[in-house]
Amino acid sequence: MDTAVNRDLFLEKLNVLIVGKREDNCFYFSREKYSKILSEVVSAKTKCNTPLDYRRLKRFDVLKINDEEKLIVPLKPGETNIQYYVTNEELFSILYEAHTRIGHGGRTRMLKELQNKYKKLHMKL
Repeated sequence: MDTAVNRDLFLEKLNVLIVGKREDNCFYFSREKYSKILSEVVSAKTKCNTPLDYRRLKRFDVLKINDEEKLIVPLKPGETNIQYYVTNEELFSILYEAHTRIGHGGRTRMLKELQNKYKKLHMKL
């Protein structure tokens, strides 16, 4: 089956899963939600005076790579392992690349491969 067809099928099934989730308590990020959270975190870093600002900064941080800002898990002192949040649209590519990289291994091997780099990706598989 063609990769584009697989991607479309994957996104269809992912959207069905997301429909049943609460919007405010979900790690599935559309591009719009990701952008909104990203801008809220950037704003919170400059003012940080509401409870929502503090919650955002406890859960998210921003890393700038080549003029592109990415949502990451805040690093604790002494930590060096960066974990990224990803959008729904990025998921298929990340999973497909990992699956290919580990020699077409199964779910457990993919989780092991991805859990250090991506936050809550295991919840999405």
